[in-house]
Amino acid sequence: MSLRKPALLLLTAAMSPIALGAEPIYTDPVGFVKLGNLDAGKPVNPSQPDGAKISAVSGNTDLHLTVPLEAELMFSGLVATTTATTLTVQGNPNWADDLWSSDPEVPYCIVIESETQDGLRGLIISTDAGNELTVEVLAPGSLADVESGDGVKIRKCWTISSFFGDTFIPENSEIFLFDSSATGINHSAAQSYLRFGTDWLDENFALANNVMLHPGDHFILRALGEIPTLTAFGDVQTTSQKIDVTKLGPLANAEDIEFGLNSPIPLTVGSLNIPAEDNDELFVYDNSTPNLNKSASKSLLSFGGVWVDENFSDASTFAILPGNGLILRRAPGSKVTPQYFTVPSPIAPNP
Repeated sequence: MSLRKPALLLLTAAMSPIALGAEPIYTDPVGFVKLGNLDAGKPVNPSQPDGAKISAVSGNTDLHLTVPLEAELMFSGLVATTTATTLTVQGNPNWADDLWSSDPEVPYCIVIESETQDGLRGLIISTDAGNELTVEVLAPGSLADVESGDGVKIRKCWTISSFFGDTFIPENSEIFLFDSSATGINHSAAQSYLRFGTDWLDENFALANNVMLHPGDHFILRALGEIPTLTAFGDVQTTSQKIDVTKLGPLANAEDIEFGLNSPIPLTVGSLNIPAEDNDELFVYDNSTPNLNKSASKSLLSFGGVWVDENFSDASTFAILPGNGLILRRAPGSKVTPQYFTVPSPIAPNP
């Protein structure tokens, strides 16, 4: 991951393109983000344009990834009422029971558009009474505080199969997922999944294609062979993203928090407003270079309310590329009380 290279984002836009630091624009929010080596597809030797091409991923390489785009939109409407675990929509869409459900074959999520609970995300457990959803909240927020008239969207959830789609993934490659409740530092993966043919298998060699990936998750793809192209396709989010960076372990201990930004454009570290304290660190990884068990390619330190680099120079303008997983290391003594930060949508929804 070369964080100083521009990421590629293609939008079917009605107006001007999105740029780093630009104001939100109105657009049809569909796009793609290149992952891995952003020079993929270019000739290895520029003097031989028809010769061998650069691959997105070299063999025997770990990529630290996150979901930069939303999955397919299935329904958009307005909220009628909510409780802590249920939501009804206005009108009567006459949904069949369990039309949207936690069926592991096709999981669905809700995303709220709201002044107070914007970006709240939940897994749909069941559908009842034609317009009522039972929901397990996934992102920080309160479903009970969603108001009548707020927007609600139903989307397919990303899975490890749907996220990579038809991309060629070499046999015996692996995906590693982290436990968001883990304490301490240098976490090992909580789950791993093996590529076998065109499927993903769990540790018991059971089919695991529909294991979910949520925006904000940081996961590792261990590629055991070359991947010529690696591109994420989807919708650009029109809601904000709230990221929980609360320390869960003892105050006196350091703690690693794996996370990712649900954004298809580069975002500067200074623009994120991470609630960091002195001696907290942010680790970023270079997905363009080969190697297994990579160390961070960049370590930023929180000092006096500013992020600084290894030379103690101001790193506020350092850009995080879309689709790259990050680690925030909370220093010993960092607060245990709930701490969040919000990543705004890079676009405004169509009026």
